[in-house]
Amino acid sequence: MLPFAIKHNCVNDEKEKERWMTSTEIRAILDTEGLRSGLQKFAGNRLGVALSKLPSHQIKQTRRVKGHRQYLVVLE
Repeated sequence: MLPFAIKHNCVNDEKEKERWMTSTEIRAILDTEGLRSGLQKFAGNRLGVALSKLPSHQIKQTRRVKGHRQYLVVLE
């Protein structure tokens, strides 16, 4: 779901190759027509758990900033 959502919904005017995003920002990208039904199973902290398990060609690394986990998302 994530590669499809990034390709169709993530504004990338600067042609970034990767971007730090919180799970809230990633959920907003995924919350589009056609993906909503698949997103329902990722309520609460389940999205963060699923993001942490993605391969490194989609999520390169994670970090904590001011108590919030951020994910380095590959945009290409």
